[in-house]
Amino acid sequence: MTTTTTSPPCTTTPDTTGAIFSFATATIALTYTRYSYGFTASDSS
Repeated sequence: MTTTTTSPPCTTTPDTTGAIFSFATATIALTYTRYSYGFTASDSS
């Protein structure tokens, strides 16, 4: 973790939480897309 003198230490927590939330959201979206694609492929076959 890199701390800058221009930002207060308290800003690192929301940034980290936001990054984790964004990563989790992207993972959920990717998983949902994979499941949806799998169901579509099985239905069309």
